[in-house]
Amino acid sequence: MIQMKQQLKPGDILVECWGYSMILYTFYKVLKVTDKSVWLQELTSVETGSDTYMRCWCTPTETPMFYNGEPAKAMQKILRHDAKGVAYVKTEHSTAILWDGKPRLNDTAD
Repeated sequence: MIQMKQQLKPGDILVECWGYSMILYTFYKVLKVTDKSVWLQELTSVETGSDTYMRCWCTPTETPMFYNGEPAKAMQKILRHDAKGVAYVKTEHSTAILWDGKPRLNDTAD
């Protein structure tokens, strides 16, 4: 049986979860996709609520993250698929997958 591969397209949002004693989320916008590569730009996120001290729900915005006054540069990454065909990208901290549209809970308590 041939497994269908999840397709990414420009405009899709990816999310990664990372951290050791904290749980942090980073969002990326897909800018370009080829058969083997994907170009991502890191996005800012906005707090949409809080449940306790140093924990907040967050969602991405359409605004790129800025570093030293400049928008985050596009990063070319290898596009991979797991055994079930789910698309993913290895990032600096973790692995990014297609965002399901649900807010994520950042826990910044260390």
